[in-house]
Amino acid sequence: MRNIIILIFLLFSYSLLFSQQSPALPQTDNTETQDLKPNWWSLIIYRPENTERMNDVRCWIKFEDMETGQDVTYTKLKADYAWVSTPGWRHKYQKTYYLSGGMCMHINLKRGKYKITVYTPKEKNNRFKTENNGDWTSNDFYYDTENPANVIWVVPTANENGFYNGGWLITGKSPQYYKFAKPVF
Repeated sequence: MRNIIILIFLLFSYSLLFSQQSPALPQTDNTETQDLKPNWWSLIIYRPENTERMNDVRCWIKFEDMETGQDVTYTKLKADYAWVSTPGWRHKYQKTYYLSGGMCMHINLKRGKYKITVYTPKEKNNRFKTENNGDWTSNDFYYDTENPANVIWVVPTANENGFYNGGWLITGKSPQYYKFAKPVF
């Protein structure tokens, strides 16, 4: 049995060693002939980690078709998610598309122009005390698959003193990081 295991290991090692192209041989580079374009059907929405209590407050994603104004969140896109701590493990959403702190949403879109917003209804904010006692909503983020971004961020907003004030910001620019993501003013 031991000899069989050693033989399998040697054959596997031999195949790995000689299956790779030798660096002494000339290698062809086809990047000049390929048309390199962004992947228009793929988008990542990242919500960085914040404080422990803030991480537990979910925000739900809404996609509207810019031409018709219709909510197309569950008709023109498919999404799954990963935790930042385990990026290689993707999970399927069971019912609704949401983000908690430390999650990345991986979205496959149909071509088009979209208005993206996130929101947290007041009854779902886990009784988080903020200046805003109503629904927490975000700005409108306009996304065009013909001129795509690879990653956009969702971060909580803060007042001039740096305390969360019950809102969201969707941005194409990475937020400033300290130990946790700094809320945006």
